[in-house]
Amino acid sequence: MGMSFEEFTENVKASIRDALPEKYQDAAVDIGTMEKINATYTALFVRPEGENYAFAINLDLYYEDFAAGEKSFEETIRDMSGKIQGNEQPSVDMSLFRDYEAAKERFYIRVCGAEQNQDLLERVPHQKVEDMAITYHLLIFENENGTSSAMITNNLMQAYGISQEQLHQDAMENSQEIFKPRLFSVFDVVADHIREMMIEAGVSEKMADKMIESYRETEHMPLLGLTNEKGLNGAGVMFYPDMMDKIGQELGSDFIVIPSSTHEMLFMADNGLASADELKDIVSEINRKVVGQAERLTNESYHYDRKNQIFEKFSSYEARMMATEKVENMGLESQKPDMVKAVQPKTEARSERTSTREQPVKNERKSVLKRLEQKKSEIKAREAGKEKAQGKRKNAALE
Repeated sequence: MGMSFEEFTENVKASIRDALPEKYQDAAVDIGTMEKINATYTALFVRPEGENYAFAINLDLYYEDFAAGEKSFEETIRDMSGKIQGNEQPSVDMSLFRDYEAAKERFYIRVCGAEQNQDLLERVPHQKVEDMAITYHLLIFENENGTSSAMITNNLMQAYGISQEQLHQDAMENSQEIFKPRLFSVFDVVADHIREMMIEAGVSEKMADKMIESYRETEHMPLLGLTNEKGLNGAGVMFYPDMMDKIGQELGSDFIVIPSSTHEMLFMADNGLASADELKDIVSEINRKVVGQAERLTNESYHYDRKNQIFEKFSSYEARMMATEKVENMGLESQKPDMVKAVQPKTEARSERTSTREQPVKNERKSVLKRLEQKKSEIKAREAGKEKAQGKRKNAALE
């Protein structure tokens, strides 16, 4: 009979110290629940004696491999030991969790999907923006291996003795310095990757550059990406002060927002022909094909009205435009019959022009989707190569 999950966790708790160096023999070892954005799991907590931090090991993942027979229990324990030793951290200044003055310059924001994090959001201060939520975090330390942070809970905010308004203000101000924004052309990212592939395949650099430039000149729907300089948990950058207006200036129009992942947002100019259903299909397909559950933000798309500074779901924008058009049409119908007749040919002509443009626009959107998938696949491959060498995602210890 196989080992149950409960038996597995207790055996891990009893065995882990023996697999660690002598300095861990008096470490505190506990089993608990780790709650993070988009993820909740049973964790093994190991806190070295005299230290203010604890390692958090995802027992759910380790048990999956063990139960599937991919690793023996002894191999599992060795892997856990190696992970702990490979993620050793500096001591943490615990005044950061008590003293507002010591901590306030380390607050920053992140954004998550509100629906899939309902339970978590009940226990943390947050600000809803459509179906997303801005949450607040404390940067514990940062080094060559990555960053460590803690989510600000309602209890921690109360311990600081501050309001959510003050927390939001501090976090917004600091975020722009701690995690500086990076706005980029998605085409340039994809083009660099394609250029490397062409050269590796034997195409001359001159010819590769010429082919890429030729495609650039025919690109009708520019696509911008936004993240932070670290490329990690950068979707919230969109909510930095004045950021949406800057994007609008860059694109020269109102724009559509596509949530690529918790790490970045994507933007394209609104040409007036997009539909909420079509955009939702695009976002859903991207999430299903290339975005992991832990990095998924939402299946919705959004719209930003530059003139009125309105950020809303694209479906809400679409409904608002339809209601406005209906009111305008009702006004026309109340006028003299000859005015209605004068407007009708123009409306029919506009519908005809829209119909003739519809297929090229759909083709262009398919091209955009393909470029998005190329970009996400390229980034996933690149990050997979960096993760082991740089430990970029070593955030599990305190958050």
